[in-house]
Amino acid sequence: MRNPRTADITAAFAQSVQDVAGILARGDQAAFSRLFTDVREFLGDFTAEALEQSSFLIDRIVERA
Repeated sequence: MRNPRTADITAAFAQSVQDVAGILARGDQAAFSRLFTDVREFLGDFTAEALEQSSFLIDRIVERA
């Protein structure tokens, strides 16, 4: 909350959620695939580690459910 860019980051996050929700609502597989390609390119060499970390977190959430 002390970050002066909190509002900007929150707005960007909200826009991203809306974008993904729109892709899913339209059933736009091509756009969904492009999104994942863009993220993979952005993460570069960190992609494998990011996948491992996110899988770990998802597993923990599932365990608690």
